[in-house]
Amino acid sequence: MSGSLPNNNSSRAVRMQAALVAADAFTARALEALRARVVVGGKPDAALVDREQRMVHGYAWIETTVAALRALAGWADELSKRGMLGSADTLLIDIAFGEYLSQLVGGIPMGQNEICRPADFGIGEAAARLASAPAVRWFLESGNTAANRAALIEQLRGGTGIAES
Repeated sequence: MSGSLPNNNSSRAVRMQAALVAADAFTARALEALRARVVVGGKPDAALVDREQRMVHGYAWIETTVAALRALAGWADELSKRGMLGSADTLLIDIAFGEYLSQLVGGIPMGQNEICRPADFGIGEAAARLASAPAVRWFLESGNTAANRAALIEQLRGGTGIAES
């Protein structure tokens, strides 16, 4: 898969948007699962929310992770429009998208010893669909790699910076 799309800023933007669509579908499925456990008569039930607090907390982390991806894509888009998206920036984007999508698929750390996994929501099938989306798969396979992390560190050590705005 990693060779099927060129790795330039235009294809990266398309890939990020496609990954966000897939992540939004995953998030919607997580919300559906949460609502099935805590909503009664169209409203959250306080006792059920209390009983399922770990799931509620996990859902907040899912939303936060997707919001971070969306903000990162917006930052990349703005830099690209201004002609300021550099190689260190693109490495950072690929690494972050790869890592955060991997966490959505396999488990998001909510603390030092607590991980929210798709199985906790009963949405393993949604995680599998997310992982199999072509754009997501590209980031999983080619984003947060040892080679990309080493290249980013090399660039930073060499004086190349990350754009701040």
